[in-house]
Amino acid sequence: MILLSLIPLLAGAARLTEQAGGAVASAHNARFLDSPVPIVTHILSVTVFSLLGAPFGPGDEVIAMLGSRFGGHAEYVCIPQDGAITAKPRNMTFTDSVTLVFGGTTAHAFFSRAEIKPGSTVLVNGASGAVGTAAVQLAKQMGARVTGVCSGANRELVTALGADRVIDYTTEDFLLEGQTYDVIMDCVRNAPCERAATCLTSGGALLLVVSDLRGLLLAAWHTRRSGRRVVAGNIDSTADALAHLVDLAESGRSLAVIDRTYDLADVALAHRFVEAGHKKGNVILRVPAG
Repeated sequence: MILLSLIPLLAGAARLTEQAGGAVASAHNARFLDSPVPIVTHILSVTVFSLLGAPFGPGDEVIAMLGSRFGGHAEYVCIPQDGAITAKPRNMTFTDSVTLVFGGTTAHAFFSRAEIKPGSTVLVNGASGAVGTAAVQLAKQMGARVTGVCSGANRELVTALGADRVIDYTTEDFLLEGQTYDVIMDCVRNAPCERAATCLTSGGALLLVVSDLRGLLLAAWHTRRSGRRVVAGNIDSTADALAHLVDLAESGRSLAVIDRTYDLADVALAHRFVEAGHKKGNVILRVPAG
């Protein structure tokens, strides 16, 4: 068993032990075709490197994104040394670093599929969630004029993160206000292309962070038909993306937004809270010291 456990490490993998994780990937989103399979695994891991693997050494504090490989709740996990792994921000705890790993990398990956430059207009639907709070900050760092859609109760938070304008979805439907945007990021799954295309400028992009199977299958078709880019599905994270997010955090240009922290033993409670759909930013799982 010892020899077998060394195989992935000798093949160029890093062995990690988890310190903190996030309950941001809901059971609902992890189910195939929305089937009622009670999957409560999540897709991220914030960890301490513990054995082998360049360019890190034993004891180095790193953050890593596992993506669709899952396994982030495990005590140990192996990832390729050229995977989405980088040094943890020096000015952040592991708990705060979780916000970069899921929300940050997801927002960064989707924005990489759009053309955002100074003066671009970006709307983030679901601006107060894990991905939304990261997206507002990233878009602002790119020089965009940012509109956030959230409840009125979260207006102050989203404004503080950099939104130039906030729309309260409980009183106004942004798809009916007559405004157009260069980029619309939908983190809620209520802005399908059939409705959102008319709110995009010519050559604009619709980024469906959360989408059903129909949206995934029709994204390419809508792109060809509308002349506007429609992006849906998983986008792999990279070490470069993580390193960029770490740089923003260490320079004070990215803030961690955390609603609640749960012990790993209370993971079911954490997911129930996330499923309710009213969290602000991230929900964190605290892993006991081994």
